[in-house]
Amino acid sequence: MMKQKTLYKLLALTLTVTQYTELLWETVAKQRDSKKYVPVASVGTMNSRWKTIIGIESFKSALRLALIAVSKRQLVTPPIPEREYDPGQGPPPKDPQQPPQSGLLSNNGSPSASGYLGDSSVSSLSSSWIMPRTGTPLPETPIDSKSFLTSKVLQLEDVQHPFDLLTKLNFRPPSKALVAELLYILRPLIYALLAYKYRSRPRNWTPWLAGIALEYYSRRLAMQHYQETLPRGLNSASKLEADELKKRATVLWWWSVRGAMYHTTVRPVLHGVVSRTENVPLVNLFGSILQDYLYLLDNYHFSSSSL
Repeated sequence: MMKQKTLYKLLALTLTVTQYTELLWETVAKQRDSKKYVPVASVGTMNSRWKTIIGIESFKSALRLALIAVSKRQLVTPPIPEREYDPGQGPPPKDPQQPPQSGLLSNNGSPSASGYLGDSSVSSLSSSWIMPRTGTPLPETPIDSKSFLTSKVLQLEDVQHPFDLLTKLNFRPPSKALVAELLYILRPLIYALLAYKYRSRPRNWTPWLAGIALEYYSRRLAMQHYQETLPRGLNSASKLEADELKKRATVLWWWSVRGAMYHTTVRPVLHGVVSRTENVPLVNLFGSILQDYLYLLDNYHFSSSSL
């Protein structure tokens, strides 16, 4: 188990570093191509930029496939999610805005409200009634004990092993969840290969339609898997699985700035906004920032990468 955990962390770290530097490597490759003399006879050959793009996408796909082989679980983003609180690291951190505990007795020797109710309740006792004999303040309204106790109770997901937070993938026979993950992993590589094939025709819809169809079908298979295997469908999924589905749904908007959708629809609109606001004070500041991002979208493949 220790070797498996170490290997998973190494693969996840390599994948994370690759994702953070992929645009840099594409920029370097593009600069190399601009300094080279390309003869007419070799126009159809793959230049350094596209070799870098397809090489990086292939490398990332291999890393993700290795992560699935090691963990037997679906991928998450980021590859190593951080717990809000790890029970194995000791007691939970204290709230820096919470005043220190003053014990069970107040300064005059009488029982303190913080001793019975906790420091989080003292601030709510400023308008409370003071008992004449002991001087103990009592709240005018009862404390919501249920919500307080619920916040202190650890859920099952808080103490489970990290791999147990995700549903195990069946390899024999391949489950729908496994097929969904494979499509999700291979989609960027397939899209890059099609984008290279139609690089001279950026308005061609084939790469865009193929890419979004793969991502949609992958999501549909994953949803069917949850509905068929879990007792209450998606309601039985862990918080980590539900969050991953939400993230994958959120990044679908990146398809609006890729391929033919960007070049035929979104790009003319955004460039029109920039041209109309370039002489408007203050507003042109937003236009200049947008223009910088449009330059990246026009010239770099990884500027719109979401995986």
